[in-house]
Amino acid sequence: MSPRISRLLPAAALVFAVGAAVAQQPAAAPVQIDWTKAVPAAKFKPPRLGNESSWRLKTPRIYGNSARKEQEWGVLDYLFETLLPWTDDMVVDFHVILDAERGISPANREKDAPRFSYLNLSLRYGDIAKGEHKVCAVILPAALQRFGGVAAIGCEVKVKGFVVYTDQQFANGYQNMTQLIQQAQQRSPRAQIKWWEFNPIMDKVTKRDGYLVDRAKTPFSLVAIDEYEVSK
Repeated sequence: MSPRISRLLPAAALVFAVGAAVAQQPAAAPVQIDWTKAVPAAKFKPPRLGNESSWRLKTPRIYGNSARKEQEWGVLDYLFETLLPWTDDMVVDFHVILDAERGISPANREKDAPRFSYLNLSLRYGDIAKGEHKVCAVILPAALQRFGGVAAIGCEVKVKGFVVYTDQQFANGYQNMTQLIQQAQQRSPRAQIKWWEFNPIMDKVTKRDGYLVDRAKTPFSLVAIDEYEVSK
């Protein structure tokens, strides 16, 4: 199983009681609210990075067979549950590190190309009804073929601007990254260290735009349509 660092605020069913928490505060501004208690978050189920067969999927067959070899995509599903009748606004930020030394033979690597690539995507959702839902970001086949296998993933969920859930995972073989995060967390126990905001890691990566996309822009959008939220 892959090393994983995650935080649920707190570990209960996802309630997102933002409006009620604000209403209980005095009218005077600014109001300091402990959002770890005011916005309980959980029942989030992230993908298991260590179980590659569950998220590295081949192109779904929708309209018959193709003469081309099926390509592989990185399909990062996040399952969550809401208990309020409606959640008006939710932003999900997805983060990925690819490693050129993971899954690409030395003969096929680009000469002088950087080893680590960083992909990110921010999606906004609204009018989320009570119940179970999925949100998803997809790594394009070209990214996996050109920039390497997945070394790390991360996800951060915000409701009305407040972080209610984070998850970060490292693939097997990246204990040094995990240790850097853990050591920084020990030095600053009241902070939450996220690898995508952590300079010792981010200084070593090259940002690549356009390789992490909304599921709706891929062939997977035609599979299990009703299970997934549609981004704005």
